[in-house]
Amino acid sequence: GDGLVCAHNYWSKLGMSQRFFLMVLPDGTRQLSLALISRAEVLKYVVVGEYLRQTDETRPAPLPAARHEGADEAEMLLRRPGSWVGELTVLDGDLTPIETVEYCESIAQTTAGLAVSVEGVHFGRDASYSLVTTPTEAWTPTGDVLGSLNMVGGRGQSGYFLHHREETRVWLREVAALDGTMKGVVQMWYRGEQRIGAMYGALSFEGA
Repeated sequence: GDGLVCAHNYWSKLGMSQRFFLMVLPDGTRQLSLALISRAEVLKYVVVGEYLRQTDETRPAPLPAARHEGADEAEMLLRRPGSWVGELTVLDGDLTPIETVEYCESIAQTTAGLAVSVEGVHFGRDASYSLVTTPTEAWTPTGDVLGSLNMVGGRGQSGYFLHHREETRVWLREVAALDGTMKGVVQMWYRGEQRIGAMYGALSFEGA
């Protein structure tokens, strides 16, 4: 779709595969990327990127961002209490754009982790679920939505959720901007082994 590139690569000498997306944010000056690098089914590396368009050759480039490998819970940009809101583009099973939907993901802290509510799920009904969290993982203990996520540096996450009522599952990938104001979202939706569509776009953060 417009503003999004998704790709799969394979490096035979290393025996590693890469699943990658690059998204242009609505302002047109920033891009976010997430690369998942695996050998067989084992995730080896995750690369989170943010790029700024340079229009003035005399202007110095921004300094490299600090590494976030050891981010603790206080630095988890994707897990802050509040809401991520905006429009997502919906694609059909052939990845042809069909419409845009208003989307809202609300997050609240609990004693065990997080409570998440999602509105605007095109491929099913709105959903609410709980997550047990560690600095690098999150998973649902029970409920109609079941699944787990990997977290990297508080800014990138990926994983799968099974929606029992609709008999669908979603492969979710997200990356937050360094300033925490926006995140890029890519969702691939399946029923069984058949891809039924996708959703993608940039969401803005609204604090609790």
